[in-house]
Amino acid sequence: MKRYVNFIGLIVLALLLMPGAAMASRGTARVSLLKKTSDEPSMAKSALKPEAKWVIDGDEHRIVLEFMPLEFMGTRGYLGEVSMDGKKGKVLSSYKEYDSYNHPKMGKDKKLRGKLYPKTVEFVVDPNKSTYNLTFYVPVMGEMGFGEQEARLKIQWPAGMGTAEKKESAEKKELPQNTSSPLNLEDGLYSLPVSLWHESEDKPSMGNGALDEKAELLVKDGRATLYLGTKALKVSNIQASLCRVFYETDEGLRAAKPLAYDLKVDGESLPRPSIFALPLEKKANWMKVKVDPKVAPMGDEPLNARLKMDFSKLQKMEMNQSELLQRGERGGKKPSFKDAHSYVDKGVELSVPAEGFGEDFEFYANALMGNDLQNKLQQLKLPVGTKGYRLEARAPIETIPKDFTGKVQSLGKSLAPQKTVRIAFPFKGTSAEVFNEKGQKIPATIKNGKLFIETKQLGTFFIKTGGSIPKAKGGFTIKPPAKVKAVKPAQAQAVKPVQRVKPAQAQSITTQPAQSVSPAPASAAESAAPSENVDSAESSPDDEWDGNDSPPEEKSESDPVDAGNDTAAPSVEKDLLQEKERPGLIILFFILILAALGGGVYLTQKYYRMYMDELMYEADREREER
Repeated sequence: MKRYVNFIGLIVLALLLMPGAAMASRGTARVSLLKKTSDEPSMAKSALKPEAKWVIDGDEHRIVLEFMPLEFMGTRGYLGEVSMDGKKGKVLSSYKEYDSYNHPKMGKDKKLRGKLYPKTVEFVVDPNKSTYNLTFYVPVMGEMGFGEQEARLKIQWPAGMGTAEKKESAEKKELPQNTSSPLNLEDGLYSLPVSLWHESEDKPSMGNGALDEKAELLVKDGRATLYLGTKALKVSNIQASLCRVFYETDEGLRAAKPLAYDLKVDGESLPRPSIFALPLEKKANWMKVKVDPKVAPMGDEPLNARLKMDFSKLQKMEMNQSELLQRGERGGKKPSFKDAHSYVDKGVELSVPAEGFGEDFEFYANALMGNDLQNKLQQLKLPVGTKGYRLEARAPIETIPKDFTGKVQSLGKSLAPQKTVRIAFPFKGTSAEVFNEKGQKIPATIKNGKLFIETKQLGTFFIKTGGSIPKAKGGFTIKPPAKVKAVKPAQAQAVKPVQRVKPAQAQSITTQPAQSVSPAPASAAESAAPSENVDSAESSPDDEWDGNDSPPEEKSESDPVDAGNDTAAPSVEKDLLQEKERPGLIILFFILILAALGGGVYLTQKYYRMYMDELMYEADREREER
């Protein structure tokens, strides 16, 4: 009996010592972010790494999501708190950086002040469920009053998992009842309260702050025209205003007429429209619209919304009391595309000569992120850290077909310049190389904090930097918590040679002292700077930035907004160092596994010998007793 007990104990001990017998199952799954009320990709899709890790530990299934910073033409921002189905996850790692929102002392966001932004978060999940409600906080949108954003997490479980899964679609919310009636208004001018609301929820839309609360309704010969006013909404360094408005018709959506190009925005030479006019055929509580507030984090796609109209507060007014109508009739006209102009989008400037395009166009600049960027870099064999930008010129969109489900931007015809155009990227660094989408190097130069190229074609461009720091434009400047005073490099001094001791037979060698090296004057450096026709762009001394000085456009440290933004972006070397540390951790992990295996084998052999010795001993005793 005793030998059977020992044998069972040996087997149990071997199983406990064998790694892998008690290890949890692991794997990866594809994940994506969808809008809460539709199966379209969420605006925050680029903030989630498309591959997540899952772990099965006993009866518990967990998934680890990795959140990435959002970048917009040199600006960077992070997601704040994240919860799934109303439950907060376990933060496994964080971005150890501070900005103007989460700075311990000067952070503007009370919810995030002193807190680090999450990088990897672990949630308990059900393998038979593939869709979860995700709530996350966006600091820059918190300044606009809608920091809490909702989306749906879609998990593509690998084969063999989720067999009992039920297909789940977006939560469809019924729109509030919309009553309508004939206008029945006499000719004249009226004041009408308006507001922009969420397309399906009872809350203001993201673009509501850029809409004037009072609209004007002109009724003439029985026909009514609604005049909507827009204003500039500034949050940190991000400015917004309604640049496009589409209103509902029987055939779909039609573009409202922009008027009064007199709205000035910092960093843009051309004015934006401040008034939009659209026909109104009936009284209604609201009407479906699409609006483009031109905010980088929201992208270029117009947002679905509802224009609420409070006809209970409709008031008649005199013509001389009009503001929107008069400005719409007398205000500035849209600059002609035939003239030479500079167009700016998200910090990128497109300078077009006269007759540079054959028809009217709109300029769009967007940074490549996530898999789109990584795939392009792999195809062109460009290093990690290279920035990618997609530049487009498209014809203005007049109509959106009914029940159209694609990207609205695709409805605008893509246009190519007829002449060479000049592009300026916001940039701060000492050198850079620019490539087009075919991998061909483009001559470039750096001056006054911008990187310039000239081209006859728009498309995708890549900027490869040698550890230089992109210039921050917008409200997402990520910087370390403390500002370190720049240290001026010491002037090189003469080096005195060291005389060697030689045997008597050796010949004496006379060594001349090295000459002292003095820094070249600024004029010499400027004369040596490459011209615009060189392949590798280098900056002049005035453009150099040591990473600690504030950019020229920043205010003094007394400004509460800039006070949290007075340090430099994280260095590329730090990221490379972290990448180099990972193989070491993997090697250490395997060493531990081998050690455990070796220990298990040693103990197994030891107890096996003990067990065999005991068997031999028992056998000898039985023979002696016989």
